Amino acid sequence: MRKLILVIPILSFALSMSAQITSVTGIDAKDGSGLYALTNNSDSPVIAWQVSKHCLGLDSNDRVSNVTDTSLNDSLFHFGHDRPLMAHGTALLHFPASNSKCPAKIEAAIFADGHAEGSKDVIDLFYHRRVGIDMGIDFAQNVLQQLLNGSIQTDEVIKTLEQKAIQVSTDPPDPVIVRGEVFVIREVSYLLQKQIDLHVPSLEGPNRRPSITALVKQGVPKSTAVETAVSKDLIEWKEALAGNLVPPTTFPQRLKSR
Repeated sequence: MRKLILVIPILSFALSMSAQITSVTGIDAKDGSGLYALTNNSDSPVIAWQVSKHCLGLDSNDRVSNVTDTSLNDSLFHFGHDRPLMAHGTALLHFPASNSKCPAKIEAAIFADGHAEGSKDVIDLFYHRRVGIDMGIDFAQNVLQQLLNGSIQTDEVIKTLEQKAIQVSTDPPDPVIVRGEVFVIREVSYLLQKQIDLHVPSLEGPNRRPSITALVKQGVPKSTAVETAVSKDLIEWKEALAGNLVPPTTFPQRLKSR
């Protein structure tokens, strides 16, 4: 689920149950649209969060139905896609309109300054997924290096990546870690097949790194440009993960939610 970072007019939303000012707060839209404004009240960006809506009701057969809809954002997992919630910024989350009256719970938030708030179990899951990402990057980089050295071809790399994804998914010792590993391996396979960039932060701004298109315009063969760019994407991803693979030792329970 994608999120848009913007400032939300506070009067158009119903305040959550606790009006106490805390690090992260949430507000439901009053119009029944399912929109939910998540606000970072701290001086440090939120680099990952999880918000869930728990709906208890009756299904079409009048049986009790318990449905949970979760919005999960981690700028180090969906690298280049999910973006941090900046200090004192607001993210607009999109939940189904049918869940608009269901209570929302901010389950976890991880901050750029290294601290985390919320459920220890949920926070641990973020870090386990990241460990898997780190493992997947190492494997993919090793295969890509063979490609850059000319010892194997692109189609062989894609086949090797897909085989690895299937292998580690079979009876994994830690399904959460494996989810991260498989995610990055298949992401690299997709980038190579589509010959596109991963939209990493270094491709933005005045001093941005040359994209695949820019490299081709400079006369670099398309296949070489793709291989080089994807390898640099992974290096940047791994550097971003450094120092963010082990959860904090304390988890202050300061999150307030509806």
